[in-house]
Amino acid sequence: MKVKLCAVQFKPEWGERQRNIRTATRLLRNTQPHEYDFIVLPEMAFTGYVFNSFSEIRPYLEDKHGPTFQFCKEVAMRLNCWVVAGDPEISFEEDESKNG
Repeated sequence: MKVKLCAVQFKPEWGERQRNIRTATRLLRNTQPHEYDFIVLPEMAFTGYVFNSFSEIRPYLEDKHGPTFQFCKEVAMRLNCWVVAGDPEISFEEDESKNG
């Protein structure tokens, strides 16, 4: 069984979530349904990667249905494939953060 993988590589701009979402959208705009089985975006693709403290990352924490999830869901449904991206996720049950 062959698996077709698309690795979307770009340098996310730190703290610029909407701009980074637009960049990923632009990079995928010519992708056709069923062209890939998996699309993989960078870890922390929409927030940037390096934060020096919890207070720096706190404004970007997402719940499990946040902007990264919504982006991945919409792309997966449009292209009929799996979409993977890391996000800074907050767990309200445990009141702690993790890298989703």
